[in-house]
Amino acid sequence: AILGSFLFWLPLKWRLPPQITVIILFTLFVGASASVVRAAIMGIFGLVALQCGRMAHTRLAILWTALLMTVWEPEQLWWDAGFQLSFAAIIGVTELAPWLKERTSWIPEALGLRDSIATTISAQLTTFPLSAMVFHQVSLIAPLSNLLAAPAVPITMLLGFLGTMLSVAHFPSGQIVAFI
Repeated sequence: AILGSFLFWLPLKWRLPPQITVIILFTLFVGASASVVRAAIMGIFGLVALQCGRMAHTRLAILWTALLMTVWEPEQLWWDAGFQLSFAAIIGVTELAPWLKERTSWIPEALGLRDSIATTISAQLTTFPLSAMVFHQVSLIAPLSNLLAAPAVPITMLLGFLGTMLSVAHFPSGQIVAFI
């Protein structure tokens, strides 16, 4: 989204290749864990859907992403908790969060608070059974800590990425951005 806004002067179809390239590079840069690969594939599907003038169907994107990832590495379906938790969370976010958002109308919309709470609780609810089964324990403080941390995640990711890239050219400048 950030890159697309920087490339506003280009026709929409010319923005797609750099955006997909940046998604792939970022995925490799952060380690390509199952959750990151899932998000990257779904992000690319969303960009292509926008490019083609089609509505993005989230359920289909989730299913196609799961298919591609299990064809590539079938054993992750059974043995990779990150893969399983990532899909459980995104299903919760897409299926349960809208319902929960409607029922939390008493929470203010300011700063995306209601959306953040509905999204976080939805992901927690759908990953709870799997977490209990896989790890044989659950965190009672996790919902609160996730609610408090969620608004800072996008800013932190952006500053961390920019700080790292800047440090290649001038290390002290990169440190300053990363410190922020």
